[in-house]
Amino acid sequence: MASLMKNLEDLTIVWLDVDRIHENRDDYFDTKTNLRECNNYIEIYNDTDECIHDLYVQLNQLYNENISSLEETLIVYRGQSISCDELEKIKNNVNGLISMNTYLSTTRIKDLALTYAGNGSNRPSYESILFEITLDKNVATKSKPLADIKDRSYFGMGEEEILLSMGIIFKIQSVELLVEDGMVWQVKLILNESVVNKEIEMLFNYLKTNSTTSISNIGTLGLLLGQRGDYEKAERYYQMILNELPEDHWGVPIIFNNMGVLYNDMGHNKKALKYYTKSYETYQMQKVSENDILYANLYHNMGSLYYENNDNKTALKYFTKAFEICHNNPTLPSLLLSATLHTDMSGIFEDNEDFNKALEELQCTLKIQLKILPSNHFRIAATYNNIGGIYLGKGDYKTALQNFEKALDIGLQSLPPDHENIQTYSEHIKLVTERLN
Repeated sequence: MASLMKNLEDLTIVWLDVDRIHENRDDYFDTKTNLRECNNYIEIYNDTDECIHDLYVQLNQLYNENISSLEETLIVYRGQSISCDELEKIKNNVNGLISMNTYLSTTRIKDLALTYAGNGSNRPSYESILFEITLDKNVATKSKPLADIKDRSYFGMGEEEILLSMGIIFKIQSVELLVEDGMVWQVKLILNESVVNKEIEMLFNYLKTNSTTSISNIGTLGLLLGQRGDYEKAERYYQMILNELPEDHWGVPIIFNNMGVLYNDMGHNKKALKYYTKSYETYQMQKVSENDILYANLYHNMGSLYYENNDNKTALKYFTKAFEICHNNPTLPSLLLSATLHTDMSGIFEDNEDFNKALEELQCTLKIQLKILPSNHFRIAATYNNIGGIYLGKGDYKTALQNFEKALDIGLQSLPPDHENIQTYSEHIKLVTERLN
């Protein structure tokens, strides 16, 4: 056992770059020279998470490339053996939901999938299963991509392979023995709009019945759905909350505010402003104090909307109103928001080439962050990078370099080495170094 565990600890994943070897795959390994050259096409992973992430990135790229060419409704198949216990769980959960914890290789060809299912010869420990999966391609989102990989798969065009991302949630329609031989179970799964709605409803009901979960926490889930790009899910989720709450409930304007953030992220500026306005009007109707942090959050979001639409004057007005509220409420959330507001106002002054005021705002941001955050926090790294950018704009390359180096040093302590911010900080250091030389 000890030897086995040591082997597992030393597990290495070898990944071939299919784009570079695909055209020559039939004869590529015929010579020692070509085999040595193959080293250029190999990625070695000691971290399985990194490998899974890279696979996801490639799958998402393929999804974006070929989603328009896929038919509206796909029917694909997958054959495999599963334990009797797993089959019983599926049989007992017909009309329920199921999610796979791995990437699924499927095919459009039923007979081919049946060969992978087997013939039931491993009973009673294992059962042969044919999954028939019906997919609505319009429900497939970027966070759960699928792709036609028949022209990239090693097995070629003949297998008509469709690769599905891990984590897709399906509804179990039925579980039946195939009439042809009675040795293979056919499990029908479906992914469509109603399945997604049921998934959201189940999650909402779980959170709603958890007595320790407040409406603000329930709303946070919608923000997370939006941040990961599941805009339609987030929108339906918020509507579900609004349908559950009385019109005069204190959580309603919070949800309106969150919906404004969602529509802003989606690029629907008019809708975003509409919901920010509804949030403000509801706060007024509920007689929420004008000094409440809720107003500060709302004003900050409204300011961000105007800033993104190049209306810096109106943006600054809302940022200032938000900051005044935070100044009168020296709580931790207020301090965090104040730091963000100083950064946002710095951006406005920088746009106007008022570098001194921009620098003052960022120094205020840094002062707050150093007071309430760990010294190696990634947000502090970002602030040093922004300060470096101001000095770069002023032509003070030496001070700019010092701040970029601080940003990189802190970033390396708090972010993965391949994080995009690390690359940005490194590029800034290179740029300033070249100018100094």
